[in-house]
Amino acid sequence: KISQVKYRIYIKNISEDQAITFMDSYHAGWNLFLVKQPTSKFCTNPVRNMNTNVVECQANHELFNIEDFRFLFVKSVFRNTHTIFNDYANLWEINAKEVKSTFDKSFKDENDDGTVNIELILYFIPQLYFYIGVGISICVLLAGFVYLVVLRANEKNNNFLSNKLVKYFVIP
Repeated sequence: KISQVKYRIYIKNISEDQAITFMDSYHAGWNLFLVKQPTSKFCTNPVRNMNTNVVECQANHELFNIEDFRFLFVKSVFRNTHTIFNDYANLWEINAKEVKSTFDKSFKDENDDGTVNIELILYFIPQLYFYIGVGISICVLLAGFVYLVVLRANEKNNNFLSNKLVKYFVIP
């Protein structure tokens, strides 16, 4: 877990179709993205869940990363297999043949036994739209503030100049 909206997933020894289940509320905005040069080195303090045979890593708790905006322009993977699971969760079907045949070599690590390792980022895309909205709102507020400051400064200058001009050009 990197943040509430971003997770890093490493799947090793893919030899047959399998599923990724994400037990958070289903939303079509959850997308999977391939990571180049897959590695599990990001995983610190791994803990194996004996019930699911899944290894979980220590969370990073990253709040925001500007590089995440790239997900708006990169094609997600397994999009057509993203479905609802147990009436609330997210499920993706990982097709082993698709992984082996269509993914570029830079996005997979082929093992000697014919299995494949991949690394994925699970990201909640609507969060990026929220960030964009916040950025636009801040820009509009700053522009409005600057406009008011400039308008106020011009009023003071105009009053000052008009008083000086009246003093010199008005006949008593």
